[in-house]
Amino acid sequence: MKNIILIIFLIFTTQIKAQDPEIFDTTWYLYASSGETEVDPPIEADPCEIPLSIYFEQNNTFYGRDVCSEFTGNWDYDPVENVFVLSNFNNIVVNPCDNSCSYGPTGPSFPLFIFLLDRYSTNQEALWIEVSQTNGIRNLLISEPGWTWLQFGDVPLLSSSDITKRAFSVYPNPASGVLLFSSNSNIAIKRLTVYSNLGKIILKKNISSSNSLDISTLESGLYYVEIISDTGKEIHKIVKI
Repeated sequence: MKNIILIIFLIFTTQIKAQDPEIFDTTWYLYASSGETEVDPPIEADPCEIPLSIYFEQNNTFYGRDVCSEFTGNWDYDPVENVFVLSNFNNIVVNPCDNSCSYGPTGPSFPLFIFLLDRYSTNQEALWIEVSQTNGIRNLLISEPGWTWLQFGDVPLLSSSDITKRAFSVYPNPASGVLLFSSNSNIAIKRLTVYSNLGKIILKKNISSSNSLDISTLESGLYYVEIISDTGKEIHKIVKI
């Protein structure tokens, strides 16, 4: 009888530990979020002074930062279904707001981030939380069956001072057809590579004359474009609509 109880206990504890340990004890900085019909990426020209983020602790709690608020909550893990459930979400507004940025197309607020976390918690929705790696940056993706998602990375978005050092501009962004690449120093592009938000190569093009890239065949969503030139490598986030 004792052996049977021990076996059951070992099976149960093994399932509990099946969750990815990389999820925990890391500050995850928000890169983008998607509702059923829209994607809110950051506006790279004016990132938040205080980055938007979430942090999962192993004691079944999480906390984080929106543009002008701080939030807390709890998480549970179902080892049978391999899903997470959020609960007790509490969003506390910081007043006066001590943050400044242009995040998302509607201005300084970033409604999808908080809206989705609140909805996930209120509806007790089953969530997949996955960790991957792209170009040396670890990514965390929170998604649910309705195909809404939140994407994070383990490094903050570029600061304004870092962005001014970039050699290339990419426009329009979001885009539905052709992306254009320009440089004030007329730097020639050698190669363009498009990655999915999970790091898979979607498209690659060697540039001979025109600094443009047709992305009309890509599905809507968030991508990364790697630019290789004589001056080195740059990575830009783009949204295909």
